[in-house]
Amino acid sequence: MNSRRAKNWREQLRATLVQEPSLISLTLRWFGWFVALAIYFLNAAPTVNLENTPPVLVVTSIHLFLMSLYPRHIRGRLSKKLSQKVPALWPALDGVIAIWSIYQTGGWDSPFYHYGVTVVLAPSLQFGLLGALLSSTAFSIAFMIVVKMTEQGFSPAYAGNQAEPDLVSSPLNPLMIALYAAFLREVLKKLRREMERSKILAAENERARMAADIHDGVSQTLFMLSMSLETGKVLAQKEKADKTAVHLEKLVPVAQKALVELRNAMYSVEPLAEGKQTLAEAVTQLARDYRSATGKDVECCSEDGFSCSTQLSSELFRMTQEALSNACQHSGGDKIKVLLSNRSIQVVDNGKGFDRASIKPGRGLGNLEKRAHERGIALELSSGDEGTTVTFTWNEDEP
Repeated sequence: MNSRRAKNWREQLRATLVQEPSLISLTLRWFGWFVALAIYFLNAAPTVNLENTPPVLVVTSIHLFLMSLYPRHIRGRLSKKLSQKVPALWPALDGVIAIWSIYQTGGWDSPFYHYGVTVVLAPSLQFGLLGALLSSTAFSIAFMIVVKMTEQGFSPAYAGNQAEPDLVSSPLNPLMIALYAAFLREVLKKLRREMERSKILAAENERARMAADIHDGVSQTLFMLSMSLETGKVLAQKEKADKTAVHLEKLVPVAQKALVELRNAMYSVEPLAEGKQTLAEAVTQLARDYRSATGKDVECCSEDGFSCSTQLSSELFRMTQEALSNACQHSGGDKIKVLLSNRSIQVVDNGKGFDRASIKPGRGLGNLEKRAHERGIALELSSGDEGTTVTFTWNEDEP
């Protein structure tokens, strides 16, 4: 289960990063800050670069902390006019603080170089290639200027009158990072479009399924109900009260059947598919709905620790729904129990039972067998004078 939870967490994190790429740049900004912190504690830079590092660490940490809080906790508290200006002002302020941190810590060999260079990520992710070129050029020029302004200037970049490779790579690193971020932006845009298409397709498939269920079940039942009501109207007009009462009494289960089928068609598995609801919670709610709709004693019992994967829960829910619908409509019993235990689900009724060989293949039983076969779920049916039991079982390592 831990591996499944970890997988669900990774999927949710991936979806969040696709929808909010700013989290990527913010995460890497924090990473650059921790690099500066590590350099300071390990004395991995010249003394002149470490002298002012503690206060700069404090200022930059406050800056990053405010950046982390802004989207969810600060933006909503600002006036509309101010909240519209912040997106334009924030990148400029971010760049100024990045360059300031490098200047305050000695320029060349500054512990804050990695923190500073990540400032190009946000404009590149937001504006693409243009943002990448402008932000990387601006950072490189500003970096060279502040290095020149420091007491040491570019002298640390020369060892024995020979230029170090960093003299070439340091001004170009922002461009490489920015171009990669711009490319990542295009990839994320495509992923967002694919996610939207998937949602639309899933919604269309669900509507198609509902339409088919309504056409095959509810519409036919309601047609029968309307025809029977017409007959009841004719009998009432002829003042045949006894026959009318008997006829209307027969319509009660027909109306209940239509209500059950309509609930089946409308019940959404989206919370299950997204991991927002457990299978036990969904089946318990389903049992309550059937008890309310049919007046039968429908009960759900779940053993402690019962669980299954998110991928399998939607299919098991639909199969349980089908079995429960069959029991309510065809068993003739008044008590139905759904038992959720380790790797199995049972739907038990106290009806009249049936002979499997004498039953013609129907939509309900056929759907159950088809779903079970497609997902590798074992389906067992036992029926007798004391009622019918439908059992679903699956392997522990079933995806």
